[in-house]
Amino acid sequence: MLLLSRAAWSSLCLAVVAMAADLTQDQMSWTRREGEAVSFRCTNTDQCSTGYIYWYQKKEAGTFTLILYIDKSNGNLDKSYNHPQEGDFSSVLKENSWELSLQKVKASHSATYYCSCWTSSDTQ
Repeated sequence: MLLLSRAAWSSLCLAVVAMAADLTQDQMSWTRREGEAVSFRCTNTDQCSTGYIYWYQKKEAGTFTLILYIDKSNGNLDKSYNHPQEGDFSSVLKENSWELSLQKVKASHSATYYCSCWTSSDTQ
């Protein structure tokens, strides 16, 4: 029987992956304890032909769920996708990259996070 410490049970594994348009991440996964903060950075967004960056969440046994998108021209967030945790997430422009942030990590946030955008070579 495997026994884990209380710290191990209360920490979460969070990962982020870039998709489309060769977007990049500075860190592919984080482990945080509940209540701690975490941010995921999406860079190379200047190659996006539309002015929007999309953040998705993918739970281990689930499908991709759109959390929010960012209007790059003014930084406005659109959270109208009824994501059950939409109020937990924020995003800001930092050092020429867009960050998805969680101020207080919960066990329910354990997932992989993806940033995405459209490029002029994308087809419909």
